[in-house]
Amino acid sequence: MDVNDIIEDENNFYIISELIEGGSIFERLKKKKRFNEKETAFIIKQIVSVVLYLHQRDIVHRDLKLENLLFTSKDPRDLTIKLIDFGFACKLKDDSMTHVLGSPFYMAPEIIQRQEYNNKVDIWSLGCLAYILISGESPFQSEKLERINHKILNKPIHFLDEVW
Repeated sequence: MDVNDIIEDENNFYIISELIEGGSIFERLKKKKRFNEKETAFIIKQIVSVVLYLHQRDIVHRDLKLENLLFTSKDPRDLTIKLIDFGFACKLKDDSMTHVLGSPFYMAPEIIQRQEYNNKVDIWSLGCLAYILISGESPFQSEKLERINHKILNKPIHFLDEVW
């Protein structure tokens, strides 16, 4: 995302960035139900590229999710995306690498278990994203947070449903 200007007043910083008009992957997925393998591969390749860029600079995003990935265009054929929301991002050697942060459906087991973690939590989230894009549903569905966490820690993933 391009930053056009930064403005500061006595209480705030304002970052003026480019307008990204395509909406989130989450919004498009709701309409589309799921992406095919070719589309998913194109999207995931972009996310992997961004995550690699961040990890090479010792930055962990910690909140990779459909809502934080925006399409640059409203054109449904254009699958170019941008990653947003670096509010939970930190340097890899930061003391905060034990905080429980992120979104439940994408949260790595070590975060749930309140263990010290590293940049691999982004890779876990990336796997969840790929699963959701291609199947149209989360691998760890539930209405209750405790149940989601239990599934993440204990549920084996099977690829036997019709969607696979």
